[in-house]
Amino acid sequence: MSNLLNLISQQLTPEVVQQISRSAGLNPNATKGVITSALPLLMGALTNNTQSQSGASALFKALQNKKHDGNVLSQLGDLINQPEQGEGNGILGHILGSKREAVEETIGQANGATKQGTSKILQMLAPMLLGTLGQQQRRQGLDVGGLASLLLNSNKQFTQEAPKEMGAVKRLLDADNDGKILDDVAGIGMKLLGSFLRR
Repeated sequence: MSNLLNLISQQLTPEVVQQISRSAGLNPNATKGVITSALPLLMGALTNNTQSQSGASALFKALQNKKHDGNVLSQLGDLINQPEQGEGNGILGHILGSKREAVEETIGQANGATKQGTSKILQMLAPMLLGTLGQQQRRQGLDVGGLASLLLNSNKQFTQEAPKEMGAVKRLLDADNDGKILDDVAGIGMKLLGSFLRR
């Protein structure tokens, strides 16, 4: 089964990362740090949401929308230049809920990025994540259970590869941010997307 994080990171070429940096007003290193911290975290939040039947069904229904058929991946320039015009805010509201502000603040602090720049990047990554999921759901013919399993198996793989860092993801999503997990959050990408960071 495809590693979802790798599928998304393939879209994030050096040129795309440079565009994201400019749009978010951050330096390239901070941008890479935010991206590689945020992707596993967003994946973890989505996985949590699909552990209930209602959550899995809601995601499956959302993916049937043409907006999430993967087409966004061929139009990244538009999304990057005007992230607030895309679906990012709505998606983040659904998958992070009241944790959104704490998540953006923690990821930004962990990577030396402004909260505004971090928020912009998350607004870009969320549609990419759902677009990739929608693409895989269609290609593999996944039903509600298959979709939940795809996310759960990907999350288990990340946890096996980086248990400490994925533990930080769980704590950030489950509890109030106490500032003690910044180093772990900053290290998520180093473990899971090291090849991406070395580009």
